[in-house]
Amino acid sequence: MLCIYSKAIQFSTALIKISKAHLKQTLAYIKVSVCFVLFHLFLLLKKSWSMNINKIISINTKTNQLVYETADNIITKLNESVVRAELETKSKLVLYGNEQELELINPDRKTIQLLLDSGFLQVHKKHLINTEYIIRIRIEEHQIELLNGITIPYTVDYRKNIESFLKSITTINH
Repeated sequence: MLCIYSKAIQFSTALIKISKAHLKQTLAYIKVSVCFVLFHLFLLLKKSWSMNINKIISINTKTNQLVYETADNIITKLNESVVRAELETKSKLVLYGNEQELELINPDRKTIQLLLDSGFLQVHKKHLINTEYIIRIRIEEHQIELLNGITIPYTVDYRKNIESFLKSITTINH
């Protein structure tokens, strides 16, 4: 009788172990599923405020609002200023406003020059910033803080651009 009782305890213990393992595996699948759903939700939300554009037609140098051509060849105007631009890859330039993003695929040198001529400052091989949004330059940390709280790194290669910018604003103020 004791032997049967012992076997029953061993069997129930084994079932509990299997149940715990199954429960852990089930929870792991649930976590992965929730992450998958959240990721796709994020992508859907991002697409709602991000747009691909073909080319920039013009930039108003006073407001930094731009007129651009969409992938559907529709010419439209961005209703907010462009705060910064980032060359994510050689074939992708992203323009960031406070609430909107525009992606320009295969930007040419003329596009970069148009931004520079419109009051943007190149501070890094990947970053151009709207000088109207600069609130602080942290020399020792090699960072530029923008009005919207974003901090952009700058490199020594572009330090002359920053020095020229600083000279231009101190000349204007005196």
